Amino acid sequence: MLRSQPSPSTTAEVLVPVAHESRTIRSDGAALADIARAGDDEQNRGYRAFWSFDLSDLRGASVSSATLEFGTGAVVASHDLDESGFAEQGPSSKLWTQLNGLRIYQVRYLPDGLPQYDPERTSELTQAALFEAPTRIDVTNLVKAYAAAGEAERLQVMAAFQRDTNPNMFAEYITWTSVRLAIVYAPD
Repeated sequence: MLRSQPSPSTTAEVLVPVAHESRTIRSDGAALADIARAGDDEQNRGYRAFWSFDLSDLRGASVSSATLEFGTGAVVASHDLDESGFAEQGPSSKLWTQLNGLRIYQVRYLPDGLPQYDPERTSELTQAALFEAPTRIDVTNLVKAYAAAGEAERLQVMAAFQRDTNPNMFAEYITWTSVRLAIVYAPD
């Protein structure tokens, strides 16, 4: 957690995911701790990335902004034929169309451990399916609600494509090097 004072009455904080609650879950149930990945692999297994953020220090705070910040590691298309994309509009790689676009969700946090591959989705954080790697998503209203409620301690987020796989025996996925939650708030 990094803190700074943007003004005398507010605090800026950058939260990193809670390590033991943030993983990639594969469609066969395997949990992968060493990578944040969404998409599929050459065996047509789906992958979803999960990040959990500890919001307990925000209870009662007045949140003025909150943004998820994504550091993209790699975007892998299935093969060279998928690189052509569309001529004028749309994605530059069919990765995004074959898996029907990427979505980011808030999922129900379970204090007993990591979520399963298909957890209960409580809200969608993207306005529509993404056809390029996300860099920033505004979650101000969501984090404001957490701070006001004063009871929820964790925000858990999932990145998932709309289709788990397109059974073509090629890997198509995105990885992230980092995901952080940047918050500006006035402490209680």
